[in-house]
Amino acid sequence: MKRHSPPGQIGFTLIELMVTLAVAAIVLTTAVPGFRQMIQSNKVATDINAFVSALHLARSEAVKRGKPVTVCKSNDSATCAAANGWEQGWIVFVDTNGSGTLDVGEELLRVYDGLSAGTTLRGNSTVDDAVTFQPSGFADAGSIILCDSRVQTFSHDKGLARVVIISTRGRVRLVQGDHADVTLITCTPS
Repeated sequence: MKRHSPPGQIGFTLIELMVTLAVAAIVLTTAVPGFRQMIQSNKVATDINAFVSALHLARSEAVKRGKPVTVCKSNDSATCAAANGWEQGWIVFVDTNGSGTLDVGEELLRVYDGLSAGTTLRGNSTVDDAVTFQPSGFADAGSIILCDSRVQTFSHDKGLARVVIISTRGRVRLVQGDHADVTLITCTPS
């Protein structure tokens, strides 16, 4: 014999609903922090990849055009900035006279917007303001480090940082902050 529910009494009991809500709350409290971490890691990857692509563009354009090409930090998308870090944005231009600054008559190749708040992108002394690639593809060696708000103490959290290492031959590498070749000890190197 089949039992049929009386009309109007289809649904969940209060106990079933409470158990479902309790399980959902437990799942959400464990999943949300991991999801936030994944979002931050993807943002760091996107930001550092945009910077590395600008460096690759500059090097290939320098070789192709037979003229120096510079990437410099910029806060107005039209001139090179000497203050603050790379996180404010950067520009790529043909540096005909090799001055390291965008002068009248020099071609602006690409403009990159600044990074999100709480993110720093800082270079050591050789690449603090600009990176210039020569027609040979060579550049001044240096390191540029990207950190987000998760890096509170560099010595403890440096694995979350990303470092762009530029060799004198112009090779651009991207490594984690805890990689053996990284000599930087802070997110704001001098």
